Amino acid sequence: MAQNYKTRSFPRFPLDSRLTITVYRAGERLRFWGRAANISESGMAATVSNELSLGETLTVQFSAGSDNLEIRACVRYKKGHFCGFEFLVLDEEARAIIRRICEQLRSSEHVVDGR
Repeated sequence: MAQNYKTRSFPRFPLDSRLTITVYRAGERLRFWGRAANISESGMAATVSNELSLGETLTVQFSAGSDNLEIRACVRYKKGHFCGFEFLVLDEEARAIIRRICEQLRSSEHVVDGR
């Protein structure tokens, strides 16, 4: 069942950025690309070029302005190649960067309310 955006902990904002996804399966490292659709302080959504499974843990790398981020995340939503990721581990620097990105996007008054 889809979660209503009004019950989310953090609002989502549109973000268009290329991603690199890294997953480990059967002891093998797989890397592929994706395209971010939106971001919040607790996660992001993206279209990815390879199949992911619900609950799968991965690393997502992306750039926002001059900031390069590499974040551990978990697949929480999946519809075809469109996935929602929950950020799992954010150090203080990454959390501050993501908060700043969201604040900049908030100032443009674009809030995403659907999947």
